[in-house]
Amino acid sequence: MMFSQVSFSIFVFAFCSLILVLQVRGGFPPFYFKRVQRSLFSKTRNHIEPETQHELDQDLEKIVKTLFAIMPFLLLAIVFSVLEQSTLSSLSFLCAGMFILWFVKKLRMEVKNQSGGVQDWLLNSLTIRYPMLIFDVWVWGLSILFLGITVA
Repeated sequence: MMFSQVSFSIFVFAFCSLILVLQVRGGFPPFYFKRVQRSLFSKTRNHIEPETQHELDQDLEKIVKTLFAIMPFLLLAIVFSVLEQSTLSSLSFLCAGMFILWFVKKLRMEVKNQSGGVQDWLLNSLTIRYPMLIFDVWVWGLSILFLGITVA
């Protein structure tokens, strides 16, 4: 594989992981109990307690800031592609992918710290010992599967 293919594959893997982490963090699929019941996409925002509303706004602000931080890398990748500078374009995709993976790892730690534990129907000896195993299999496994489908 060429460097450009590898860097774009890392970017696709990272972006797919980001989408899956945001889904699990939002409560779908329901793997973990939540210490604080909240949802970013709640239709009843007017009925949320003020401190929970503030937390939701902070979460949404953090996610939007991260997405805007990724955009310059993507813009550089497009500009360098138009200018036929494949190495710089690949490097931009690689930087964007690494930044997204860093953010995904940060979100994973938040899910680990904020969750109240694994749902009862998922408890077994592995999930008791490694509570984030289901999260990792869901996020990383589906990301690898999606990458395999797109690359193949």
